[in-house]
Amino acid sequence: MDDKTKLIIIIALAAVLLLSLFLNLKIYGAKKAVEQELGYARAENESLSKKLQESRQENKQLQEKIDTLTSDLHKISQEKEELDKRRQEIQKLYDSLLEEKEKLEQKLKGQAGFVMTQPSSAENSYWAEIVKEKARLELQLKALKTSNEQLKSEKGALEVTLSNLMREKQDLQEQFQYHQKMLDTMASEFIWEKNARFQMQDKLTPIKNENAFLRKQLSIVSNNKAKLDKKLEQLTTEKNLLERRLTEIEIFLKDKLSGMGDVRQQAAQLLSQPAQESLQNKKESVELPAIVVRSQPESAYNSGGSFLFGNILSVNENNNFVVIDLGEDSGIRPGQKLQVYRADEVIGELEVTQVRKNIAACDIKKQALSIHVGDKVN
Repeated sequence: MDDKTKLIIIIALAAVLLLSLFLNLKIYGAKKAVEQELGYARAENESLSKKLQESRQENKQLQEKIDTLTSDLHKISQEKEELDKRRQEIQKLYDSLLEEKEKLEQKLKGQAGFVMTQPSSAENSYWAEIVKEKARLELQLKALKTSNEQLKSEKGALEVTLSNLMREKQDLQEQFQYHQKMLDTMASEFIWEKNARFQMQDKLTPIKNENAFLRKQLSIVSNNKAKLDKKLEQLTTEKNLLERRLTEIEIFLKDKLSGMGDVRQQAAQLLSQPAQESLQNKKESVELPAIVVRSQPESAYNSGGSFLFGNILSVNENNNFVVIDLGEDSGIRPGQKLQVYRADEVIGELEVTQVRKNIAACDIKKQALSIHVGDKVN
């Protein structure tokens, strides 16, 4: 993976992170505003409910007080009527007594001379009874006058009390009307607040849906980010592995080319020497730089014993050798014979000449078709 691709991936990840951060901030701000408005609405609703309950209690108390005053006023009215009836009866009795008094006085005046000139015991007793009756009536009349005055004073006091009760009743009715109006106002405000809360809940529903949708999108973006991180990590690992292999291949190719240069020098020396020495030198083997080799089975097997397939990494047609991605770790050793496959068809035969940890160089012994990079070997 080149730097440009890495830069694009980093920019995409940064954009995804910024977008998720912006969405989270927007959702958080909207949620906070809605919660604050709901808190204000709930506090105001609670205060209005308390005021409504207090008004109802006060209204109930006022209504009870009005009922009590009405009952007291009714009782006072009944007492006043009874007192008026009693006063009328007393007044009738007083009038009748006055009439009897006048009759007695007239009778006494008509018979005064006769009483004085011709007194008798029967008349004396009669007039004594009349005088007693008169005294008794006068005493009763005084008592009635006193009682009448007391009734008048009580009537005045009752009228004052009744006037006060009427004023108090009027004040209570005005307070009741005022509280009734306040109660109606509070009820209308409560209904408006309730409707506003329902509207706010209706507005909050799409915000919640949008929040859920954004959370899903954020979850998808997070999953994509995690996948991209894993893919980036895999690509980085593959890149490091390829860079390590390319380094090994370059070192191996340098060693191979230096070995080929030594072979060419030896061939030139052989050509310059006498024919016998040339023939003798041709029979001798050419030694390459020392390579550490571990003893392995004849075929390339992994640690579990299963047969390995490798790939052609590089082809050098001028020097007639190839580089494969199997090495010491795969059980490859110098001198081992390998076959080249393309689409399940054998197209060549190789012989391992040099081995490293993860790669090996092989001479091309046979090839039915031209060997290319990517062909399979085993």
